[in-house]
Amino acid sequence: MSTPERLRLNTIAGPLLGEFLLGMTVAMGGLWLASHESDAAAGAFGLVNQILETLSVAFRVLAIGLGVMVTQYVGGGQHAAARRVALLALGASSWVGAAIMLVVVAGNDVMLDWLNAPAMVASLAAPYLQWFAPALLLDAYNLSMAAVLRAHLFAKDSLRIMIAMHGTHLALAFVIMRGWGSWDGMGLEGYAIAMLISRALGLVLHLWFWRVRMQLTPSKQDWWRFAWVDFAPVLRVGLPGAGVEVTYRAAFMVSLAATARLGVTALATHSYTLQLLKYVLLSRAV
Repeated sequence: MSTPERLRLNTIAGPLLGEFLLGMTVAMGGLWLASHESDAAAGAFGLVNQILETLSVAFRVLAIGLGVMVTQYVGGGQHAAARRVALLALGASSWVGAAIMLVVVAGNDVMLDWLNAPAMVASLAAPYLQWFAPALLLDAYNLSMAAVLRAHLFAKDSLRIMIAMHGTHLALAFVIMRGWGSWDGMGLEGYAIAMLISRALGLVLHLWFWRVRMQLTPSKQDWWRFAWVDFAPVLRVGLPGAGVEVTYRAAFMVSLAATARLGVTALATHSYTLQLLKYVLLSRAV
């Protein structure tokens, strides 16, 4: 296994900042495209985006725990243990991702009802949210595999993958949502389809970098194998690390439901404002 040279903190933090900016910019681009449809479409985009961010907390819990565990093993020279936990990321992501997919497929109407989605917004958000189900499974893999890659100090490679993945998402979203030539496009659903394709690309690139940088090639069994003995330490690390975010997301969803009761225009305004504020919050965090 090739070992990269010792890196400075800024060399690791810089690519992470870039990944955050890329993700936020793609969401801003999607909201801009949705706003050209109608206020209801923009409100549906923002509402579904917040549901997805809340559900993806489960993926971040997994990624945080895996990243810390792999970092500890790599730092201690326990490369066999690091490889075992890295492969655990695939099986754990399959089960966690499948569970979140089931929540989206079976409970999307319930979630929209809990959030007081106006009728015009709900009619657009319900099918739009369904399209995201398979993309969420791929997102679980990408987040976990990126955490493992960064734990081996290949943060720049992780950023390269994110640039390709998010760039593909934004480019495809523009075409599939707005159409091309005589084709009118698919509207909101086009954003979800573009995300599915881009996440599939991200998975392929992660597998390639795993093989090239870490000489790690998963077997078929690794995609579903799950060992609680190995997974329990991941949760012990990941759950406290994500505790603040879980609390924030729960409180935020309450405020989102209150905004939705004010109507379509208020919900669309909320979507625009929140997306802009994310850039402000990120700059303060830096």
